[in-house]
Amino acid sequence: MSRQLNFFMTYEDETEFCNFVISDRAVFLVLDRVTSLPPLHLTPPLPSVDQDAGLRDLILWNRQVAPGPEYHWHHMGFYSTAAAQQGGMEFTRSVQDGTAIRSGRLWTVPDSSVFIMLDGNVRDPGVKATYDRWVNRLFRWIRTHYVKHSYLFYIGPGACRFQEMGGKLRPAYPEMDDPSKIERRMF
Repeated sequence: MSRQLNFFMTYEDETEFCNFVISDRAVFLVLDRVTSLPPLHLTPPLPSVDQDAGLRDLILWNRQVAPGPEYHWHHMGFYSTAAAQQGGMEFTRSVQDGTAIRSGRLWTVPDSSVFIMLDGNVRDPGVKATYDRWVNRLFRWIRTHYVKHSYLFYIGPGACRFQEMGGKLRPAYPEMDDPSKIERRMF
């Protein structure tokens, strides 16, 4: 079962959060998609998403869990990784889009095959415990430094000020603004 935490961050909120993330020397940030390997480790302040939409999806990686994400060549001309299923954490950046801030999220799969064997037993309880503590530490940081907006959404201090000045908080992607444009599926 996956875990996620959604948020609204300004660029300043993001820089503060990323500085906290890499304050643990075992943790680094990399892009989800890269054109060459090995991927460059990113340091705050991060490049603006305005320059390149490919900078929106990042990976948080803890070397105490595994040495690094595995990238695979994609036929479209880049390497990509499913790091959340390898013991990493996906970090989708919140983006300012005109008069709105689009939501971002942290997403992980703590019961992936990296940790849990087919018979349901934990592969290495020490690594799994390290991973769980790390995930809980990052989620707790956001929950204690941000304002709870709804069940899964938190608003950073800068995003609160942005909203107080008339800015809007919007779903992650523009196509989600109009529910009639979202394909309806029957489950």
